[in-house]
Amino acid sequence: MASLADVFTESERTNWLKALLAIDIAKFGLEHFAENEAKILHGNIYNAILTSGAVACSCCHTANLLKCPSPWICNKQGANSQCKSMHDTASKQPRPCPTNVCKKVLNEIAKQHKHTKPSWKNTEAIHWESNPWEIAKAYFPSDGYTGKGSAQDTDFNGIISFMMNCKNFDNKFSFPIAPGKTHPPCLLTKARAIGTTLRHSSTCKVTDIDLQDIFITLTGLLTDQQCLTNDVFAQEAVRKLAKLQTDVLKLTTGEIINLLESAQDKLKKAENIVEVIDEIRIYIEICRKDLNAHNDKCKQELDEHTGKCKEQLDEHRQKSTEKDYDECCQDFQRRLIAHYVDTSSNVPLSNLDQSLDKRIVDIYATPKIHRIEIQKDGKRVKREQVLTYEEIFCTDDESNRRIYLQGEPGSGKSTFSAKLVHDWSHINQVSSEFPSSSDITGFYDVLKIQQFKFLFFVTLRDSRGQTDVSQMIKKQLIDTIFSEDERIEVYKMFVRIMQVEICLVVREGLDEWVPPESSNLAEPSMAGFQMDK
Repeated sequence: MASLADVFTESERTNWLKALLAIDIAKFGLEHFAENEAKILHGNIYNAILTSGAVACSCCHTANLLKCPSPWICNKQGANSQCKSMHDTASKQPRPCPTNVCKKVLNEIAKQHKHTKPSWKNTEAIHWESNPWEIAKAYFPSDGYTGKGSAQDTDFNGIISFMMNCKNFDNKFSFPIAPGKTHPPCLLTKARAIGTTLRHSSTCKVTDIDLQDIFITLTGLLTDQQCLTNDVFAQEAVRKLAKLQTDVLKLTTGEIINLLESAQDKLKKAENIVEVIDEIRIYIEICRKDLNAHNDKCKQELDEHTGKCKEQLDEHRQKSTEKDYDECCQDFQRRLIAHYVDTSSNVPLSNLDQSLDKRIVDIYATPKIHRIEIQKDGKRVKREQVLTYEEIFCTDDESNRRIYLQGEPGSGKSTFSAKLVHDWSHINQVSSEFPSSSDITGFYDVLKIQQFKFLFFVTLRDSRGQTDVSQMIKKQLIDTIFSEDERIEVYKMFVRIMQVEICLVVREGLDEWVPPESSNLAEPSMAGFQMDK
């Protein structure tokens, strides 16, 4: 027998391992309850549909039942493009169900979802009739559960999400199921938050107070008076949690190894894990020596496990940073677009009264823009009219690093900048629809600006006295969009984005910018942006 306290030398790390085991115990206590409810949901759906003598179907893919494109599911853009998501093969193209049953099942699944957005990528319609858990997966988080065929295969987050998103559970608890935005968070919400926090912990530590709260939340959920208090499996989990909390629960060496393997999986989401990995490896080596004295077979299994852990963690060191970076980029871009939609969709009708405004798409007229050629003697010669973004951003198939738009006051420079921001935001939104060709008077090639992963729009009239564009972006965008406790990390992220991504910086109102008296700069510095090197 072994104790969790033997694994780590630091108590808060032991607490973290205890919390992981507590989550696994709670998951065990909820599995039977969740599977039973999945069977009830499955029976209700098919009993309602098959009453008229219809025959169940097991030959439809989920993709067959969904149109292409479908919001939040397909990435198809345009009528002639190819779907690279759900409808990526001939057998997965939209078509009617041969028995006219599967589409009805799909509709019933959606009706039972509290937010009417089931996770269709998780669930395969071929198995709906034979496996109730396949239907349950439609209520899980958006993806990552395709191959999970039972509650035992599913993680804690998936089971909790099923209970929170499926209407069948509304009368299964003594408390209203609320996510916590407009109502106090319920026990399910708190339990899900615990699992998320442990998975994404960068320190792999849990304080004594937080550990106590974890036990209170999980025990409270498993002893809920409505149903779980009479569930044999839930109450067995409650007894194990009590033993774990008081350090009475002892584990075999094999159970310790399984727990450490689970911990390794959780560490795939962590960043600063070297110290934790070292301590886990030390303890695994101790287990290996003990097992060597008792069972050569166990020694071989442990060696294989240790090798897998090392290989997975080494691979994690290489991949986790980039994966986290991509996720942060997506969140940054999403919030930036939301900010532009909120602040740049309307433009004032007059500079004298900023309160009178209209939607830019309602009043925008394409300005006449000409390319200006500066000859060797300094003379400026007006050349051809520019009608596309391609002509703005490229010359002779080469990208223009800097572009200056000049014109008399009121000629449409600011409105053009606002329209550029609008087009970039619009083209990067998943639900965007392309305007018809009859509505386009110029700059129709909006896909051209999709090459810019980020567009940063700053008004120089609001940056007088500042010399660094990156600081202007921080003040006008980052400090406006993100909360105070997020800004430091977001700015670090922004610095990396400047170095590796293709970005477009729109500096509106250069003639209104006033540098500090001590500066001799003609325009704000673009230092740090990789396309400006």
